[in-house]
Amino acid sequence: MSDNQHQWDPWSLPTAFLWVIFFFAGLDPERLFYVLRDVGRVDVLTAMVNSSHFITVAFAAYLGVYAYQRCLEYGLSKTVAKDRALQFGVLGLVAFLSFSLLQLLHLQDIPVPYLRVVVVVVAFAKVSAWFYLLIIVLRYSVLGQTEVFANMISLFPSTHRHDATEESLGKSSSVAWIDPQSGTVTKGPAAPTGMSEQTHSRANDGS
Repeated sequence: MSDNQHQWDPWSLPTAFLWVIFFFAGLDPERLFYVLRDVGRVDVLTAMVNSSHFITVAFAAYLGVYAYQRCLEYGLSKTVAKDRALQFGVLGLVAFLSFSLLQLLHLQDIPVPYLRVVVVVVAFAKVSAWFYLLIIVLRYSVLGQTEVFANMISLFPSTHRHDATEESLGKSSSVAWIDPQSGTVTKGPAAPTGMSEQTHSRANDGS
């Protein structure tokens, strides 16, 4: 895995500005859908897509692919990068959910108390995921923190299993050096423990 690098270039601020536009556009996919349809003068009967959920899925998928590429660039394995990208995409579905936050202004108009709680919970989850993803993207594009995607907290158990497996393999792998005169075995910085023990026993048998 590569070391943490903090890089900054003149294109960081324009890139961050585009990301902010991207996130604010996805904050209310339904309104964006109707605006694009009116600007393009698309008729409802002839339109290929008549749902704002398409924007939600497209934006979330783009974030997932973007996170996958950043994880690979940092040096993560493809399996772990896919898990990180999947989590990023799921959070994107929540952040870009076709749910207008303006409904909170009319919360008292909802007659059922249970539905009020549901609206508040959905709004809180949407805003939390939106801010979380935006902060990660801005940390990468503005501050140049290339490790931010790889170090994000993973909610999938499979990711932790892969991390533990790679760490255990890194600790157990080593190189054994045999002195041809004395028959002693010196364990190097990267050698399997089983190999060194077997080689040491063979060296003792030969001596």
